[in-house]
Amino acid sequence: MASTATHLPQPRRYGPVLSRRGWFLVVVAVGMVAAGVWWHEAALVHMGMFVVGVVGAAWWLARVNLDGVGVERVAPASAFVGEWIPVTVRLTGPDRRGGAWGVELSDELLGFLGEGVAARGLRPGERREYLGQTRLRKRGVSPLFRWELKSSFPGGIWAVRRSGWHAMPVTVFPRPVIPMELTDPGVVMDEVDDGGQWQPTPDWGGDYLGIRDFQAGDPIKHIHWQASARAQRLVVREFDRRLPSSQALFFHSWQPQGARRLPDAFESALELLTGLLMRCSQEAVPVTVAADFTGWRTVSLNRASDVGETLSLLAAAKWQPTDDLSPLLEKLGTVPAESHVYIVSDTPLRHWQPLLPPCPHLTVTCLSVGELRRRQAFQAARAGVTGGKP
Repeated sequence: MASTATHLPQPRRYGPVLSRRGWFLVVVAVGMVAAGVWWHEAALVHMGMFVVGVVGAAWWLARVNLDGVGVERVAPASAFVGEWIPVTVRLTGPDRRGGAWGVELSDELLGFLGEGVAARGLRPGERREYLGQTRLRKRGVSPLFRWELKSSFPGGIWAVRRSGWHAMPVTVFPRPVIPMELTDPGVVMDEVDDGGQWQPTPDWGGDYLGIRDFQAGDPIKHIHWQASARAQRLVVREFDRRLPSSQALFFHSWQPQGARRLPDAFESALELLTGLLMRCSQEAVPVTVAADFTGWRTVSLNRASDVGETLSLLAAAKWQPTDDLSPLLEKLGTVPAESHVYIVSDTPLRHWQPLLPPCPHLTVTCLSVGELRRRQAFQAARAGVTGGKP
């Protein structure tokens, strides 16, 4: 599904303004007239006046050249931040006789405001179409982009510009980011008391699948000794991960006194929430989403189309810090038993995780941007020391 840009009213008009070539012609014309008067040479005066007439006629042509030139932009109705999307730009010539010449369009939607789409000539009503790709770098709904039409026709004597803003009806979703410890659906992460490092622990609560080679971290009790003796190597029993009966995603921006907020923490936390939403929706398990920026209204995902509606809420989300954690605690009390709850925040875990009540009937995973950044930095440093080996 594609969307078409809408121009905002009252674009600014600049020019015609003399270019360097125009100033050169004016100086030459004035010099020729002055020399003709000084030397009493009528031919020089006539030539100077002719150059002045050429510059004046060029001014009139330059002033009307861009009038009536139409610009149309077509792009997908939705996209993720940083995703390459196709964009179609159409230039339409004016209805007047003569058309338009030397037209050049620059647009932020295309990723640049320097050299843009150019057309040497547009006949009356003629349409030129240009295909390209671009990436949108900020989330939002119907973002604004700056555009500029310019021309130096005729002869590069005068420069004319038309500029303004256009609203592109595109819903830009946050970039989906999945935490490293959740990329493997068969592995969960448990924290150990060795400096804050996180180690993977397989979830052995699912159905029995078979056997596989022993890996570091596998429990000794799951080694299949008879199969290991036959294979002359250690093998373990493998289980799949038991999916929860339902999943819930909660997002809050609880800001206690003295809490330091990281730059762009809200945007990074939204990217994390988007990644979790995409991952949970792929598991064919009922998912509910609630956040402070929606007034803690519960959104249920029961169909594939519900994902798009929820992503639209994330695209329009605005940071709303609060010092009241009770809405989150109330939502935890409404989650059915045997559910997996993900709590995402742009506030460090140490400020709010100890305030959560014990939930023995739920599996609760708390995630925050600050801890994820430190955890990723530790894993990157470890990979550099070991040469990339796990």
